[in-house]
Amino acid sequence: MSKKWELADIYDREGRSTGRVCRRGQPLGQGEFYLASAVTIYNSAGEIFCTLRSPQKSLAPNMWESPGGGALAGETSLEGAVRELREETGLLVSGEELQFLLRRQTGDIFLDVYATRQDFSLSQVTLQPGETVEARWFPLAEWENLARAGKILAGAYTEEFFAAVRGLALGREA
Repeated sequence: MSKKWELADIYDREGRSTGRVCRRGQPLGQGEFYLASAVTIYNSAGEIFCTLRSPQKSLAPNMWESPGGGALAGETSLEGAVRELREETGLLVSGEELQFLLRRQTGDIFLDVYATRQDFSLSQVTLQPGETVEARWFPLAEWENLARAGKILAGAYTEEFFAAVRGLALGREA
C-alpha cells in the first residue's frame, strides 16, 4: 500500500486516541496529533545502528536515522515500531524485546522511542527500496555527537534520552 493512502489514528493533546482516523500526512486540526515510533538499536560492542534515508524521501532525505515511522490506524506505537523495523531493515524483533525510553512531542507528532539490544551483521539487513539506502553501526560517541549536531535523526535529543542510550549501550543503568 502506498504511504499516501495509509490511514492513521488521530490523538488528542494528552496522547489519547480520539477514535477518528485520517489519511496519514493529512494536515491535522489544532490539538490533534499523529503517533510514530523510533527504535534505537545497540549491540554488545556499544555501537548504535542507523539507516540512511533514501534521497527520494520528501522529509530529511539522505539523513542517518534510527529506524521508525508512523503508526497505522489501529496500531500501538510498539506495534508500529516492530512493523517499521521489519519493513525498513528486514530485522525481526518482538514487542517484548523493545524497551520504552520516552515520548517526545514534536509538531503534530507524538514520537515514542524504544531501544533494543541486537547483535547482527549488516549483511543481515534488507533495505526497503524508497525508504532506506544504507545501514551502518556507529560507535556510541560518534553517534551521540552526530545526533546532538542534528546530523542523525535519533528520535529525541534530551539529556535523559542520551543518558538512557549510553547506559544501555555500555551495559549499565543511566
